[in-house]
Amino acid sequence: MDIGSVFAAMQQHEQLAAMPFLDLMAFLRCASLLKNNILQPQPHTVSDDVDVLWNILKDLVWMLPTAGEAADEEEETF
Repeated sequence: MDIGSVFAAMQQHEQLAAMPFLDLMAFLRCASLLKNNILQPQPHTVSDDVDVLWNILKDLVWMLPTAGEAADEEEETF
């Protein structure tokens, strides 16, 4: 998923259209950290905004490296 598609999808939702970029990045980091803990569906109650954001970003979240993997990749790069 490219960034243009992400932003276009977010623009369709009033609350997400005004979401600051740093909040979006924080959501991605947190979701990536939690992804191994959410493999099994659990009963949950989240706001509609979070549910919509998850539906937009879930494929991207599953592709993101964990913090350890990202650190290893950065170390190898430099």
